[in-house]
Amino acid sequence: MLGQVGIGTTAIENGVELQIESNNRGLLIPRVALTSTLLELPVGPSPIATGILVYNTATAGIGVTGVTPGFYYWSGSSWIALRSTAAQNWSLTGNAGTSPGTQYLGTSDNQNFQIRTNATLRMTVENDGQVIVGTGTPQTNTLTTINAGATQVGLFVNSSNSARTIRALNATNTQFVIDGGNLDSNGGRGVIGISANLAANATSTVMGVLGVAGRTTFTELPGESIGTSGQGTTGIFARGVGKGAGVDYNAAYFEYDQDDNTSTSNGPFARIAGKDVNYFTSGSAAARDVTYGGYFDANTATTDFVFVGARNNGTSYKVLGGGSLSTMIKDDEGNNRILHATETPEILFEDFGTGKLVNGEAYITIDKLLSKHIYVDEKHPMKIFIQLEGDCNGVFVTEKSTNGFKVKELNNGKSNVSFSWNLVANRADTIDDDGTIASKHVDVRFPIGPKKLDPEKQVVKKYDIKGGEIK
Repeated sequence: MLGQVGIGTTAIENGVELQIESNNRGLLIPRVALTSTLLELPVGPSPIATGILVYNTATAGIGVTGVTPGFYYWSGSSWIALRSTAAQNWSLTGNAGTSPGTQYLGTSDNQNFQIRTNATLRMTVENDGQVIVGTGTPQTNTLTTINAGATQVGLFVNSSNSARTIRALNATNTQFVIDGGNLDSNGGRGVIGISANLAANATSTVMGVLGVAGRTTFTELPGESIGTSGQGTTGIFARGVGKGAGVDYNAAYFEYDQDDNTSTSNGPFARIAGKDVNYFTSGSAAARDVTYGGYFDANTATTDFVFVGARNNGTSYKVLGGGSLSTMIKDDEGNNRILHATETPEILFEDFGTGKLVNGEAYITIDKLLSKHIYVDEKHPMKIFIQLEGDCNGVFVTEKSTNGFKVKELNNGKSNVSFSWNLVANRADTIDDDGTIASKHVDVRFPIGPKKLDPEKQVVKKYDIKGGEIK
């Protein structure tokens, strides 16, 4: 019969070959037990027609070729599950009874997997496993790349009740656990570590950045300790690079803001590993530079600053600054008592010793090490002071050189008395192996020294906790 067929009706719709109408019965599709989406059997004989519809009653196979009960149609090469077939498609309300590892959301071929909203790409899982959040290409050798827009924060994590907001652990051969790099030459920061509030009491500690190497334990200072803690062979390494002529620089700067007012700078401060360029003092003094290992300033007077490990106008100094050079000793009550060192306009070396006249004459040989580091000529004579310790006609000093000096009794006396001597001489210049002067000492008298450095002017920036912006 080649005509249209109607079951339960005589009013057959246009374009319909078979029409079934019933208020209490359905259509029963053939029920078969499939074994794989790739096998035609038990439907046959092969080749079966494309479009055959069956209801599968079996759960068989694994992975993408496995089948579960539901409707399937033959595509010409495999059985395709209808959308409503349980466990074969992801439901908008979620799936139950899934088998992780064999059932998944994604692609089974070598294609990328994309997630979109409003038809706009939001995330891509590439076929090699790299994940891209946003649009763009992934960073080389990176599992997850976040490409944030111009006004977006790439990653924001808020953990109000957690002890750790983000935790990153490395494995062997890992150079960096967290690498914060800023590539914008116009500004920006690679890493900002902020603890937003001061310590609540003297026993608690808040810290912006904590760096620990070689151990999992760390030490800290209780109280309002905000800043950086570094522990290891080298606790903290900082390198400053001076750029441009006439620009002062330093590797590190520390200040105690004793009045908690950024508009004033009246507290102690220190600079580490720096250079003050083209400083002027007053009058006709020429501009000059001073480099230093450390600069320390109580910042309460013009005389309470000191350069340590400084080089000024070609001369190297251990300590250079205002105030007095002093040490301290304990008295009987345990108090520290201050002793003050003698300071001179020139750079001098001094030595002391004893000798004895033999038949009115004695020659004192200067220590060979000292003799190598003093400078003696007609313009820079060596000063010798003699203190007799017995009765004689008196003495005078002659034949002075870097090797030694002779002490003779006046009036050709022949006494045999002891004496103490004090030697003062100019320190010789320090010479490098190539003959250049490493540090100038000779003829350095009342040299012009570096001025007291000014505290750095603070620039207040506000960190937006929600947006992460600095304003």
